Amino acid sequence: MSHPQAQTMPAFQEIVDELSESGMLLSIAVAGGGASGITDLLSCSGCSKFLADFQVPYGKGAFDDIAGHLMDLDYKYVTQDAAYRLARGMFKQQVRREHNVGDKIRVGVGVTSKLMTGPDERKGREHVVYFCAVLNFGGTEVKTETSITPRGSSRFVQERETAGALLAFLTTVAGVACNSSNDPILQILNSSA
Repeated sequence: MSHPQAQTMPAFQEIVDELSESGMLLSIAVAGGGASGITDLLSCSGCSKFLADFQVPYGKGAFDDIAGHLMDLDYKYVTQDAAYRLARGMFKQQVRREHNVGDKIRVGVGVTSKLMTGPDERKGREHVVYFCAVLNFGGTEVKTETSITPRGSSRFVQERETAGALLAFLTTVAGVACNSSNDPILQILNSSA
């Protein structure tokens, strides 16, 4: 049997190649679930052509450093607004840090999520993921956003669903097609179940 990673590389490399050709320069913050989607891409060559920054602000202080100081506001960190604040914060950081981007389109991406916590989780707890991207065209901010409800029966499967949805969101923002149901890791898991 071949190693699962050997089976996944071509699919992820294809996404990297498409994002590389998109003309975008991404700065991404994933506050929780979905971060494995970026590490999947980082296992391929070519990410430096489109990825300026990737952060995982897991704690509230790290989140606030990017999104603005929200702890004083009794703020809910898993909302569409929170994803927007992360995306806008990443966009602003990229503008400050990356000066020679040529004709690349700057994009800030924010992701917030509430995934399964484990077997002792409160019944009825909502599982949700919010995605937001902020772009700037000719001085006008453009925002695109979406959300998903992961349906997986474990934290790991929900993480893979979220990672696939993040990759699909990135490719949608880039204007290239990606089917998140084609996540090779989920396909391997499903075939062995």
